[in-house]
Amino acid sequence: MRACLFALLLLLVLCHHETRAQTATITGARITWYGKFTVGRAKRERVSGGANEVSVQGSKVKPPMVNSDQVPFAPDAMFGFGYVLSGEPADARVKLRYVIKIPPPGGIDAATGHTKLTDEGSFPGLRLGRGDLFIGESLADFKNPPAGTWTIQLWYGERMLLEKSFILAK
Repeated sequence: MRACLFALLLLLVLCHHETRAQTATITGARITWYGKFTVGRAKRERVSGGANEVSVQGSKVKPPMVNSDQVPFAPDAMFGFGYVLSGEPADARVKLRYVIKIPPPGGIDAATGHTKLTDEGSFPGLRLGRGDLFIGESLADFKNPPAGTWTIQLWYGERMLLEKSFILAK
């Protein structure tokens, strides 16, 4: 009798846990602004699992007054876009991957000295529906960054959610 009650209690707990652990479904993503931006405060941290990946978490982001995909060269220029994710459940958290394509001949990473044609990483734990999400690149991370088309992509698993290209002019 005790074993039967224990099994029933365990089954109820497992069923309750299973209903709470819903899978997030992203139904859409939308760019809210794009162009050159500034960051009031930024924190750099090494990303675990990446060879030389650094994540920069910014706060007090000031988007551009006017959207533009033209980026005039400045050694400390930052460009990118703000975005909103929609999906179910509304308060779900998701992991996104970003890919930034750098024009040939590539950018020399200021930290490592290696030339790279892409910059990749991930953002774990992003909440759906937030209006303050953004992704960007800082030219300060490169020695002599190349002029040309820089493309920023956001991915959810194998699905590209957003893509925006910027023209860096020297």
